[in-house]
Amino acid sequence: MAEGYSDQLKKFKERNDEDLEDARSVLEGNRTGADDEVQGALGEASDSIDEAARAMSEAASAANDYAQNI
Repeated sequence: MAEGYSDQLKKFKERNDEDLEDARSVLEGNRTGADDEVQGALGEASDSIDEAARAMSEAASAANDYAQNI
């Protein structure tokens, strides 16, 4: 009888180990996906900052030109 329980426990442990490995794979995939999303957002933010800096430079240049013509 104890041998039957031992076999059941081994099968349970094997299934548990498989489930754990599946969960690890899913978590790693989620982490990679999240990293990609963060990198994308940082890239977009960087582009927006660059665009704002160009606009500010153009505005400063226009203000300087206007001030020189007064």
